[in-house]
Parts: sequence; C-alpha cells; structure tokens
Amino acid sequence: MGEGQENSTIEPGSGRFLFRDTADATGKSLTVWYRCPPGAGPDTPIVFALHGFDRAGEYFRDCWATHADREGLLVVVPEFDNGGFPGGGAYNYGNVIADKIDNGEEGGVNPRALWSYPVLDRVFETVRDRCGSNRDRFSLFGHSAGGQFAHRYLALTGAPSVDIAVPTNCGWYMAPDAAMPFPAGVGGLEIENETLIRYFERPVVLLLGDADTDENDSGLSRAPEAMAQGPHRFARGQHYFALCRDTAAALGAAFNWRLEIAPGVGHDDAQVAAPAARIIADYLAGRG
Repeated sequence: MGEGQENSTIEPGSGRFLFRDTADATGKSLTVWYRCPPGAGPDTPIVFALHGFDRAGEYFRDCWATHADREGLLVVVPEFDNGGFPGGGAYNYGNVIADKIDNGEEGGVNPRALWSYPVLDRVFETVRDRCGSNRDRFSLFGHSAGGQFAHRYLALTGAPSVDIAVPTNCGWYMAPDAAMPFPAGVGGLEIENETLIRYFERPVVLLLGDADTDENDSGLSRAPEAMAQGPHRFARGQHYFALCRDTAAALGAAFNWRLEIAPGVGHDDAQVAAPAARIIADYLAGRG
C-alpha cells in the first residue's frame, strides 16, 4: 500500500489512515500507522504500539515491521501529535489533570470524557472495521512516554479490551498510592482498592532494558517523586515492579505480572521492539 494517501482498508504491508474522533467534543484526529503481515485474516492478532515523547509514529511502526511479519501481528501505532495532545499532560498522563489555571495551580481533575485513554478503544473499533477482524481484544505495548500512557490507561480504566500489556522503559511510574496526587500516584482520582486489585491481576510484563541507565538523559524526569523511584529508567522500573508486587500482597490480590530484562538494550525504539514482539506472540500462543 502506498502511504501518500489515506488507506480506506487495512491490507498486508505498511500504511496509514486518519482517524477522526467523532466521540471527542474537540474534534481531534490522529494519524494511525500500521503494519499488516502477509497472509493476514480476520483472526490476526492486533497489537497497539505506543510511541515515545518524540511522537514519531511512522518510525515507530517501521521499527516493528519485521517483527510484525515474523510473528503474524497487525501492529497499530496511533500518533498522538502535539497539536491534539500537547505535552506530557495530554499524552504521558492521559489529560487526566486540567491545564494550570491563572494563579499557576493545577486546574483539577478533568471529567473522564476528556481523558485521552478512551481514544485507544475507539481506534481499535475502527481498525477492526477496516480489516474485518474477529478479534475482540488487542495487546498493548508502550515505550518510554508510551509506556507511561499504557500503564496509567490500564490502571485507571480497567482497559477491558486489552489482553496483555507490556510497558517498557518508562521515565517514571504512577504509584498505586492514594496518598500521592496524580500523576505520581492515584490521589484525587477516587480509585478504589478493587480497581488496583484488578490492575494487579491483569497479565502485565514490565520490560526493562538493562542498559537504560543514563542518569543525565535530557528526557528523564528529575521531579522529586520521580527521583524517589531511582536515578535512571532501569532502576525506576525495578522499583515500580517491587512496589506493585508488595502492594498486591498487602491487598491480598493475585499478582499476575512478570519482570523481564532485555540484556544490552538501552532507551531505543528499535531495540525494544524485538523482545516485546516475542513476549506478546508467546502469550497469545499460550507459551508465556
């Protein structure tokens, strides 16, 4: 398929289409990049891959192309551009908190209808229609800022359409702690213990590159809440996994997560795609 024009159907190869979100009062639209494997059919698994803060949707899709073809996965990359989803607030943190008001204080929690998270489910329905899919669930991968979006989406919405989630190399994480205000924790969002229990019971693989250890990375948050999780992404991911494991035990919840280390992998979109594709393919085939 050529990419100079919007594709009305999803067929094998690389392509894109413009998703116009009619359910959003602001009329947002997203470019959706995809890679459809050879021989794809109505039962081909669908993977949503969420890009980093660079918003480089096409490049991110291309990083997955070989792995999508090898594993037989339809990989979908919604591009959360800065125009519709400005800054970390609207993307990383899902537009949960309103913009600062005139005195510089936070404007409070947005109504859930304004959160960015539900757009994934609406894009999924469009993807299903365009490729005639029988799938009622999708797998979710997110790297860096995309991993921040992914784990908050899973925790705060329940994400009933997601079968497995693989957040990877996040800059920092939302603690399952109501004493900490969002986005550092779930304070102010009226999140019940039952919601956290369901979060811990979901199949989640926290994928960390053991070379993602640059303490001076310009994109790494140095907010006090982030620094409390560790000096770099690799440390923060391990801290978060242990925190969620211990919180699940304190709540008497099942903990169906796994921590997986990618040896020699740094903060690199192309490097993390291969282990993430393997994890998802193994899970869908009942091997993990």
